[in-house]
Amino acid sequence: MDVATAYLNSILPKGEVIYMEMPPGTNNPPGTVCRLNRTLYGLKQSGRYWNITVTDAILRELAELHFRRSEFDHCMFISRVGSTVVIIVIYVDDLLLFSNN
Repeated sequence: MDVATAYLNSILPKGEVIYMEMPPGTNNPPGTVCRLNRTLYGLKQSGRYWNITVTDAILRELAELHFRRSEFDHCMFISRVGSTVVIIVIYVDDLLLFSNN
């Protein structure tokens, strides 16, 4: 599964302040800057904050499925409920989903 706008869905932490110049073609005077609330493609931090966002979603939002982070690979999450096993693997902005059911 590919997350098309993964890096645009991550919120910057409150302590992190990033300003950027407005891109050409906007109606703002040259040299105008804006403060970012979310990550963008091209920021060095975007991949890290996307990983935090998706990890939090898997562990918190899917809590009823009992997902646990693998001790050996922190980008792999495993859920075992009864005889059903579900594995989610994160690779940058792609998710691999595996299940025996």
